[in-house]
Amino acid sequence: MENSSNLGRQVVYCGHLARQCLENRVRQFGVTPVQAYAMRFLAINQDRHDVAQRDLERELRLKASTVNGVVDRLAEKGMLLRQTSPTDGRCRLLTLTPLGVQVAETFHSALVDTEALFRSALSPEEQQQFQELLSRIIMNLESEVHRT
Repeated sequence: MENSSNLGRQVVYCGHLARQCLENRVRQFGVTPVQAYAMRFLAINQDRHDVAQRDLERELRLKASTVNGVVDRLAEKGMLLRQTSPTDGRCRLLTLTPLGVQVAETFHSALVDTEALFRSALSPEEQQQFQELLSRIIMNLESEVHRT
């Protein structure tokens, strides 16, 4: 990569490559990486409690309108149901359909394999340090984004 001293550019390029890698692994299941992460979150959490669309927004760190599009596409594919909460009409509860559960279970290994690929270049100590550094960068950038 040209001009590898530009940290921001490296981070963006790394994110781009990570997305391409994950897209290649989940494409066969008919979902995008964001849809895959959304479905895994729902699969893990829907047995524990009702999952509101706001929960998914926080988990994915995406705007409500973006998550609404993700939810719409998954509902169109028959993988997700969206219902109004019986206690709060403004709240939308999300549930995977049996098809959604089946698909989420099927591509779980693709997510695990991709995560292993990310981690394979670093020792466990480097992984922890890298995650801490990324968390600090993310907090700094979120602070700037939310300030404007």
